[in-house]
Amino acid sequence: MRTGISQGVAQALEVVLAVEGVQFTYGAAPVLAGVTFHVTRGSFVGIVGPNGAGKSTLLRTIAATLRPDSGVIYLEGYAVQQMPRREIARRLAVVPQESQFGFRFTALEVVLMGRYAHLGRWSGERPADFEAARRAMELTGTWPLREREITELSGGERQRVIIARALTQEPRVLLLDEPTAHLDIGHQVEILGVLKQLSQREKLTVVAAMHDLNLAAQYSDRLILLQDGKIMALGEPTAVLTPENVRRAYGAEVLTYPHPLLRVPQVTIMPRGQEEAAQGRGLRVHLVAGGGAGASFMEELVARGYQLTIGVLNQGDTDWQVARILGLPMADEVPFADIGEQAYARNRELVSQAQAVVLLDIPFGRGNLRNLAVLEEALDRGIPTYMLGEPDLAGRDYTGGQAGELARRLEAKGLRFLPDREAVLAVLARLALEAAH
Repeated sequence: MRTGISQGVAQALEVVLAVEGVQFTYGAAPVLAGVTFHVTRGSFVGIVGPNGAGKSTLLRTIAATLRPDSGVIYLEGYAVQQMPRREIARRLAVVPQESQFGFRFTALEVVLMGRYAHLGRWSGERPADFEAARRAMELTGTWPLREREITELSGGERQRVIIARALTQEPRVLLLDEPTAHLDIGHQVEILGVLKQLSQREKLTVVAAMHDLNLAAQYSDRLILLQDGKIMALGEPTAVLTPENVRRAYGAEVLTYPHPLLRVPQVTIMPRGQEEAAQGRGLRVHLVAGGGAGASFMEELVARGYQLTIGVLNQGDTDWQVARILGLPMADEVPFADIGEQAYARNRELVSQAQAVVLLDIPFGRGNLRNLAVLEEALDRGIPTYMLGEPDLAGRDYTGGQAGELARRLEAKGLRFLPDREAVLAVLARLALEAAH
Protein backbone atom coordinates (compact mmCIF):
# COMPACT_ATOMS: atom_id res chain seq x y z
CA MET A 1 0.00 0.00 0.00
CA ARG A 2 1.42 3.38 -0.99
CA THR A 3 1.26 6.41 1.28
CA GLY A 4 -1.70 8.76 1.23
CA ILE A 5 0.67 11.70 0.63
CA SER A 6 0.54 12.75 -3.00
CA GLN A 7 3.42 11.33 -4.98
CA GLY A 8 4.55 14.77 -6.13
CA VAL A 9 4.62 16.18 -2.59
CA ALA A 10 6.38 13.09 -1.23
CA GLN A 11 9.06 13.29 -3.91
CA ALA A 12 9.55 17.03 -3.46
CA LEU A 13 9.90 16.71 0.30
CA GLU A 14 11.68 13.34 0.15
CA VAL A 15 9.40 11.99 2.87
CA VAL A 16 10.98 8.73 3.99
CA LEU A 17 8.83 8.08 7.06
CA ALA A 18 5.19 9.03 7.58
CA VAL A 19 3.26 8.37 10.78
CA GLU A 20 -0.42 9.06 10.27
CA GLY A 21 -3.04 8.99 13.02
CA VAL A 22 -1.36 6.23 15.04
CA GLN A 23 -3.13 5.07 18.19
CA PHE A 24 -2.01 2.31 20.53
CA THR A 25 -3.26 1.05 23.88
CA TYR A 26 -1.96 -1.38 26.49
CA GLY A 27 -5.15 -2.99 27.72
CA ALA A 28 -7.45 -0.08 28.43
CA ALA A 29 -4.63 2.46 28.86
CA PRO A 30 -4.02 4.68 25.81
CA VAL A 31 -0.30 5.13 25.11
CA LEU A 32 -0.37 6.81 21.69
CA ALA A 33 -3.32 8.98 20.70
CA GLY A 34 -3.52 10.10 17.09
CA VAL A 35 0.20 10.71 16.50
CA THR A 36 0.94 12.20 13.07
CA PHE A 37 4.22 13.48 11.64
CA HIS A 38 6.47 13.14 8.59
CA VAL A 39 10.26 12.76 8.45
CA THR A 40 12.30 13.79 5.42
CA ARG A 41 15.34 11.92 4.15
CA GLY A 42 18.61 12.77 5.85
CA SER A 43 17.05 14.59 8.79
CA PHE A 44 17.80 14.03 12.48
CA VAL A 45 14.59 14.01 14.52
CA GLY A 46 14.65 13.84 18.31
CA ILE A 47 11.70 12.54 20.31
CA VAL A 48 11.55 13.97 23.83
CA GLY A 49 9.08 13.88 26.67
CA PRO A 50 8.71 12.68 30.24
CA ASN A 51 8.77 9.02 31.25
CA GLY A 52 5.57 7.33 30.16
CA ALA A 53 4.89 9.85 27.37
CA GLY A 54 5.00 7.08 24.73
CA LYS A 55 8.48 7.56 23.22
CA SER A 56 9.54 3.88 23.25
CA THR A 57 6.09 2.68 22.17
CA LEU A 58 6.18 5.06 19.23
CA LEU A 59 9.55 3.73 18.08
CA ARG A 60 8.42 0.10 18.42
CA THR A 61 5.29 0.89 16.45
CA ILE A 62 7.34 2.50 13.66
CA ALA A 63 9.58 -0.57 13.59
CA ALA A 64 6.49 -2.83 13.29
CA THR A 65 7.28 -4.76 16.46
CA LEU A 66 3.97 -3.37 17.78
CA ARG A 67 0.85 -3.10 15.67
CA PRO A 68 -1.17 0.10 16.16
CA ASP A 69 -4.85 -0.07 16.99
CA SER A 70 -5.45 2.43 14.22
CA GLY A 71 -3.44 4.60 11.89
CA VAL A 72 -0.72 3.73 9.41
CA ILE A 73 3.08 4.03 9.30
CA TYR A 74 4.69 4.35 5.89
CA LEU A 75 8.34 3.60 5.21
CA GLU A 76 9.51 5.01 1.88
CA GLY A 77 5.89 4.98 0.77
CA TYR A 78 4.97 1.46 1.91
CA ALA A 79 2.88 0.50 4.94
CA VAL A 80 5.27 -1.26 7.31
CA GLN A 81 2.53 -3.58 8.61
CA GLN A 82 2.36 -5.13 5.13
CA MET A 83 6.12 -5.39 4.50
CA PRO A 84 8.10 -8.61 5.09
CA ARG A 85 10.46 -8.40 8.08
CA ARG A 86 13.52 -8.88 5.89
CA GLU A 87 12.46 -6.02 3.64
CA ILE A 88 11.93 -3.73 6.66
CA ALA A 89 15.40 -4.68 7.93
CA ARG A 90 16.97 -3.62 4.62
CA ARG A 91 15.48 -0.17 5.03
CA LEU A 92 15.28 0.38 8.80
CA ALA A 93 17.48 -0.51 11.79
CA VAL A 94 16.69 -0.25 15.49
CA VAL A 95 18.90 0.39 18.51
CA PRO A 96 16.86 -0.59 21.60
CA GLN A 97 17.38 0.63 25.17
CA GLU A 98 18.59 -2.78 26.32
CA SER A 99 20.01 -5.77 24.42
CA GLN A 100 20.40 -9.20 26.01
CA PHE A 101 22.83 -11.87 24.80
CA GLY A 102 22.53 -15.47 25.96
CA PHE A 103 25.70 -16.64 24.22
CA ARG A 104 29.29 -15.51 24.36
CA PHE A 105 29.53 -13.85 20.96
CA THR A 106 32.46 -11.62 20.15
CA ALA A 107 31.74 -7.98 19.40
CA LEU A 108 32.49 -8.58 15.72
CA GLU A 109 30.06 -11.50 15.60
CA VAL A 110 27.35 -9.31 17.14
CA VAL A 111 27.96 -6.54 14.61
CA LEU A 112 27.88 -9.04 11.71
CA MET A 113 24.36 -10.02 12.82
CA GLY A 114 23.31 -6.75 11.24
CA ARG A 115 23.98 -8.25 7.81
CA TYR A 116 21.32 -10.96 8.01
CA ALA A 117 18.86 -9.07 5.81
CA HIS A 118 21.47 -8.85 3.04
CA LEU A 119 22.42 -12.56 3.04
CA GLY A 120 20.79 -15.49 1.31
CA ARG A 121 19.01 -18.10 3.40
CA TRP A 122 22.02 -20.43 3.59
CA SER A 123 24.90 -18.16 2.56
CA GLY A 124 27.67 -16.98 4.85
CA GLU A 125 29.26 -13.54 5.17
CA ARG A 126 31.07 -12.19 2.15
CA PRO A 127 34.03 -9.78 2.08
CA ALA A 128 31.58 -6.90 1.55
CA ASP A 129 29.77 -7.88 4.77
CA PHE A 130 32.98 -7.86 6.78
CA GLU A 131 33.89 -4.51 5.24
CA ALA A 132 30.51 -3.05 6.27
CA ALA A 133 31.04 -4.35 9.82
CA ARG A 134 34.57 -2.97 10.02
CA ARG A 135 33.45 0.46 8.80
CA ALA A 136 30.59 0.61 11.31
CA MET A 137 32.88 -0.44 14.16
CA GLU A 138 35.47 2.15 13.23
CA LEU A 139 32.77 4.85 13.14
CA THR A 140 31.63 3.88 16.64
CA GLY A 141 35.12 3.34 18.06
CA THR A 142 34.52 -0.38 18.66
CA TRP A 143 36.94 -1.95 16.17
CA PRO A 144 39.55 -2.52 18.93
CA LEU A 145 36.86 -4.50 20.81
CA ARG A 146 36.15 -6.88 17.93
CA GLU A 147 37.68 -9.99 19.55
CA ARG A 148 36.25 -9.41 23.01
CA GLU A 149 33.12 -11.21 24.15
CA ILE A 150 30.02 -9.04 24.31
CA THR A 151 29.27 -10.19 27.89
CA GLU A 152 32.66 -8.83 29.06
CA LEU A 153 32.09 -5.30 27.77
CA SER A 154 30.96 -2.36 29.86
CA GLY A 155 27.48 -0.94 29.35
CA GLY A 156 28.83 1.92 27.27
CA GLU A 157 31.01 -0.35 25.13
CA ARG A 158 28.10 -2.73 24.57
CA GLN A 159 25.84 0.13 23.52
CA ARG A 160 28.36 1.31 20.94
CA VAL A 161 28.59 -2.25 19.56
CA ILE A 162 24.80 -2.35 19.22
CA ILE A 163 24.86 0.94 17.33
CA ALA A 164 27.58 -0.51 15.08
CA ARG A 165 25.37 -3.55 14.44
CA ALA A 166 22.53 -1.26 13.35
CA LEU A 167 24.81 0.74 11.05
CA THR A 168 26.05 -2.53 9.51
CA GLN A 169 22.54 -3.10 8.19
CA GLU A 170 23.20 -0.05 5.98
CA PRO A 171 19.67 1.22 6.66
CA ARG A 172 18.04 4.31 5.22
CA VAL A 173 16.28 4.97 8.54
CA LEU A 174 17.82 4.44 11.98
CA LEU A 175 15.62 4.34 15.10
CA LEU A 176 17.32 4.73 18.47
CA ASP A 177 15.76 4.46 21.93
CA GLU A 178 17.87 6.46 24.42
CA PRO A 179 21.09 5.81 22.45
CA THR A 180 23.36 7.57 24.96
CA ALA A 181 21.81 6.19 28.16
CA HIS A 182 24.86 4.10 29.14
CA LEU A 183 27.56 6.34 27.70
CA ASP A 184 29.81 8.87 29.41
CA ILE A 185 29.70 12.43 28.12
CA GLY A 186 32.67 11.90 25.79
CA HIS A 187 31.09 8.92 24.06
CA GLN A 188 27.68 10.63 24.01
CA VAL A 189 29.10 13.49 21.97
CA GLU A 190 31.14 11.08 19.82
CA ILE A 191 28.21 8.82 18.94
CA LEU A 192 25.74 11.63 18.33
CA GLY A 193 28.35 13.39 16.22
CA VAL A 194 28.77 10.27 14.07
CA LEU A 195 25.01 9.95 13.62
CA LYS A 196 24.73 13.64 12.72
CA GLN A 197 27.49 13.29 10.11
CA LEU A 198 25.81 10.23 8.61
CA SER A 199 22.52 12.11 8.35
CA GLN A 200 24.19 15.07 6.66
CA ARG A 201 26.68 13.31 4.38
CA GLU A 202 24.98 10.02 3.55
CA LYS A 203 21.34 11.04 3.97
CA LEU A 204 20.76 8.54 6.79
CA THR A 205 17.47 9.44 8.46
CA VAL A 206 17.81 9.34 12.24
CA VAL A 207 14.89 9.24 14.67
CA ALA A 208 16.02 9.07 18.30
CA ALA A 209 14.12 9.08 21.58
CA MET A 210 16.31 11.11 23.92
CA HIS A 211 16.29 11.89 27.63
CA ASP A 212 18.78 14.77 27.64
CA LEU A 213 17.03 17.87 26.31
CA ASN A 214 20.26 19.75 25.72
CA LEU A 215 21.80 16.98 23.62
CA ALA A 216 18.51 16.60 21.77
CA ALA A 217 18.51 20.32 20.95
CA GLN A 218 22.15 20.28 19.92
CA TYR A 219 21.94 17.42 17.41
CA SER A 220 18.32 17.37 16.18
CA ASP A 221 17.04 19.24 13.15
CA ARG A 222 13.52 18.90 14.56
CA LEU A 223 12.08 17.81 17.88
CA ILE A 224 8.84 16.03 18.71
CA LEU A 225 7.68 16.70 22.27
CA LEU A 226 5.32 13.98 23.51
CA GLN A 227 3.02 14.20 26.50
CA ASP A 228 0.47 11.51 27.41
CA GLY A 229 0.86 9.89 24.00
CA LYS A 230 0.13 13.10 22.07
CA ILE A 231 2.38 15.50 20.24
CA MET A 232 2.51 18.68 22.32
CA ALA A 233 4.98 20.46 20.06
CA LEU A 234 6.82 19.70 16.82
CA GLY A 235 9.38 21.82 15.04
CA GLU A 236 12.86 23.26 15.36
CA PRO A 237 14.41 22.98 18.85
CA THR A 238 14.03 26.71 19.52
CA ALA A 239 10.28 26.51 18.93
CA VAL A 240 9.78 23.28 20.90
CA LEU A 241 11.98 23.75 23.97
CA THR A 242 10.34 26.84 25.39
CA PRO A 243 9.96 27.27 29.17
CA GLU A 244 6.19 27.01 28.76
CA ASN A 245 6.33 23.73 26.82
CA VAL A 246 8.83 22.15 29.20
CA ARG A 247 6.77 23.26 32.20
CA ARG A 248 3.61 21.72 30.74
CA ALA A 249 5.28 18.46 29.72
CA TYR A 250 7.62 17.88 32.67
CA GLY A 251 6.05 19.93 35.45
CA ALA A 252 9.38 21.69 36.04
CA GLU A 253 10.39 25.33 36.04
CA VAL A 254 13.26 25.84 33.60
CA LEU A 255 15.35 28.55 32.04
CA THR A 256 16.18 28.32 28.32
CA TYR A 257 18.88 30.36 26.65
CA PRO A 258 20.92 30.03 23.44
CA HIS A 259 24.04 27.88 23.37
CA PRO A 260 26.92 30.38 23.18
CA LEU A 261 28.33 28.77 20.00
CA LEU A 262 25.54 26.81 18.33
CA ARG A 263 22.61 29.14 19.15
CA VAL A 264 20.35 26.17 19.92
CA PRO A 265 18.35 26.29 23.17
CA GLN A 266 19.90 25.00 26.35
CA VAL A 267 17.68 24.06 29.28
CA THR A 268 18.52 24.60 32.94
CA ILE A 269 16.27 23.44 35.76
CA MET A 270 15.20 26.14 38.18
CA PRO A 271 14.76 24.78 41.72
CA ARG A 272 11.72 26.33 43.39
CA GLY A 273 11.46 24.69 46.78
CA GLN A 274 9.99 26.86 49.54
CA GLU A 275 12.91 26.11 51.82
CA GLU A 276 15.41 27.35 49.27
CA ALA A 277 13.37 30.42 48.39
CA ALA A 278 13.08 31.36 52.04
CA GLN A 279 16.82 31.08 52.50
CA GLY A 280 17.54 34.31 50.64
CA ARG A 281 14.76 36.23 52.43
CA GLY A 282 14.92 38.98 49.82
CA LEU A 283 18.51 40.00 50.62
CA ARG A 284 19.73 42.43 47.95
CA VAL A 285 22.86 41.01 46.33
CA HIS A 286 24.90 42.62 43.56
CA LEU A 287 26.81 40.05 41.49
CA VAL A 288 29.77 41.07 39.36
CA ALA A 289 30.28 38.47 36.63
CA GLY A 290 30.82 38.20 32.87
CA GLY A 291 31.72 35.89 30.02
CA GLY A 292 29.43 33.08 31.18
CA ALA A 293 30.94 32.77 34.66
CA GLY A 294 27.73 33.77 36.40
CA ALA A 295 24.92 32.18 34.36
CA SER A 296 24.20 29.14 36.51
CA PHE A 297 24.96 31.03 39.75
CA MET A 298 22.39 33.71 38.90
CA GLU A 299 19.73 31.04 38.49
CA GLU A 300 20.62 29.49 41.84
CA LEU A 301 20.63 32.80 43.71
CA VAL A 302 17.26 33.80 42.24
CA ALA A 303 15.82 30.38 43.09
CA ARG A 304 17.02 30.81 46.68
CA GLY A 305 15.09 34.04 47.04
CA TYR A 306 17.80 36.70 46.71
CA GLN A 307 17.04 40.04 45.04
CA LEU A 308 19.79 40.06 42.45
CA THR A 309 21.40 42.79 40.36
CA ILE A 310 24.25 42.29 37.90
CA GLY A 311 27.07 44.28 36.31
CA VAL A 312 28.90 45.14 34.14
CA LEU A 313 28.10 42.66 31.36
CA ASN A 314 28.84 42.95 27.65
CA GLN A 315 25.65 42.79 25.63
CA GLY A 316 25.15 39.40 23.99
CA ASP A 317 27.40 37.29 26.20
CA THR A 318 25.94 34.32 28.06
CA ASP A 319 25.65 36.07 31.43
CA TRP A 320 23.89 39.02 29.79
CA GLN A 321 21.39 36.73 28.04
CA VAL A 322 20.59 34.86 31.26
CA ALA A 323 20.24 38.10 33.24
CA ARG A 324 17.77 39.40 30.64
CA ILE A 325 15.73 36.20 30.70
CA LEU A 326 15.59 36.35 34.49
CA GLY A 327 14.58 40.02 34.33
CA LEU A 328 17.46 41.18 36.54
CA PRO A 329 18.47 44.84 36.82
CA MET A 330 21.96 45.20 35.39
CA ALA A 331 24.67 47.47 34.11
CA ASP A 332 25.76 46.56 30.59
CA GLU A 333 28.12 47.67 27.87
CA VAL A 334 28.18 47.18 24.09
CA PRO A 335 29.91 44.01 22.85
CA PHE A 336 33.72 43.82 22.97
CA ALA A 337 34.02 47.32 24.45
CA ASP A 338 35.83 48.50 27.57
CA ILE A 339 33.58 49.49 30.48
CA GLY A 340 32.65 53.10 29.81
CA GLU A 341 31.56 55.92 32.09
CA GLN A 342 27.80 55.33 31.70
CA ALA A 343 28.02 51.59 32.41
CA TYR A 344 30.35 52.18 35.35
CA ALA A 345 28.00 54.77 36.82
CA ARG A 346 25.10 52.35 36.54
CA ASN A 347 27.18 49.64 38.20
CA ARG A 348 28.03 51.99 41.09
CA GLU A 349 24.33 52.80 41.47
CA LEU A 350 23.39 49.12 41.73
CA VAL A 351 26.21 48.50 44.21
CA SER A 352 24.97 51.34 46.41
CA GLN A 353 21.54 49.65 46.70
CA ALA A 354 22.93 46.22 47.64
CA GLN A 355 23.23 44.57 51.04
CA ALA A 356 26.06 42.35 49.81
CA VAL A 357 28.38 42.41 46.78
CA VAL A 358 30.03 39.36 45.24
CA LEU A 359 32.66 39.34 42.50
CA LEU A 360 33.06 35.97 40.78
CA ASP A 361 36.40 34.48 39.74
CA ILE A 362 36.54 36.17 36.35
CA PRO A 363 39.75 37.07 34.50
CA PHE A 364 40.77 40.74 34.38
CA GLY A 365 42.05 42.77 31.48
CA ARG A 366 42.27 46.50 31.12
CA GLY A 367 38.81 46.54 29.55
CA ASN A 368 37.00 45.20 32.62
CA LEU A 369 39.27 46.40 35.43
CA ARG A 370 36.45 48.68 36.54
CA ASN A 371 34.49 45.57 37.61
CA LEU A 372 37.13 45.17 40.31
CA ALA A 373 37.41 48.88 41.06
CA VAL A 374 33.67 49.14 41.75
CA LEU A 375 34.16 47.05 44.89
CA GLU A 376 35.74 50.10 46.52
CA GLU A 377 32.33 51.81 46.29
CA ALA A 378 30.80 48.95 48.31
CA LEU A 379 33.58 48.85 50.89
CA ASP A 380 33.44 52.62 51.44
CA ARG A 381 29.70 52.25 52.15
CA GLY A 382 30.30 49.44 54.63
CA ILE A 383 28.58 46.85 52.43
CA PRO A 384 29.87 43.27 53.00
CA THR A 385 31.95 42.56 49.89
CA TYR A 386 33.39 39.24 48.72
CA MET A 387 35.55 37.99 45.91
CA LEU A 388 35.78 34.42 44.70
CA GLY A 389 39.29 33.02 44.36
CA GLU A 390 42.78 33.72 45.64
CA PRO A 391 43.94 37.25 46.55
CA ASP A 392 46.89 37.16 44.15
CA LEU A 393 44.58 36.61 41.11
CA ALA A 394 47.02 33.99 39.85
CA GLY A 395 46.32 33.01 36.25
CA ARG A 396 43.65 35.64 35.68
CA ASP A 397 45.43 39.00 35.89
CA TYR A 398 46.14 40.25 32.37
CA THR A 399 46.73 43.87 33.34
CA GLY A 400 50.45 43.68 34.04
CA GLY A 401 49.81 43.33 37.77
CA GLN A 402 47.47 46.29 38.07
CA ALA A 403 44.47 44.11 39.01
CA GLY A 404 46.46 42.20 41.62
CA GLU A 405 47.68 45.39 43.21
CA LEU A 406 44.13 46.77 43.34
CA ALA A 407 42.84 43.52 44.89
CA ARG A 408 45.45 43.72 47.67
CA ARG A 409 44.47 47.34 48.37
CA LEU A 410 40.80 46.38 48.53
CA GLU A 411 41.66 43.49 50.87
CA ALA A 412 43.18 46.01 53.25
CA LYS A 413 39.88 47.89 53.19
CA GLY A 414 37.86 44.79 54.13
CA LEU A 415 37.39 42.75 50.93
CA ARG A 416 37.06 39.06 51.85
CA PHE A 417 38.15 36.24 49.57
CA LEU A 418 36.11 33.04 49.45
CA PRO A 419 37.33 29.67 48.08
CA ASP A 420 34.24 28.49 46.18
CA ARG A 421 30.55 29.11 45.50
CA GLU A 422 29.45 26.96 48.41
CA ALA A 423 31.27 29.40 50.68
CA VAL A 424 29.49 32.29 48.96
CA LEU A 425 26.11 30.65 49.54
CA ALA A 426 26.93 30.06 53.20
CA VAL A 427 27.96 33.70 53.74
CA LEU A 428 24.89 35.05 51.96
CA ALA A 429 22.59 32.75 53.96
CA ARG A 430 24.10 34.07 57.20
CA LEU A 431 23.68 37.71 56.02
CA ALA A 432 20.06 37.03 55.05
CA LEU A 433 19.35 35.54 58.46
CA GLU A 434 20.94 38.49 60.22
CA ALA A 435 19.01 40.98 58.06
CA ALA A 436 15.74 39.20 58.86
CA HIS A 437 16.31 39.72 62.57
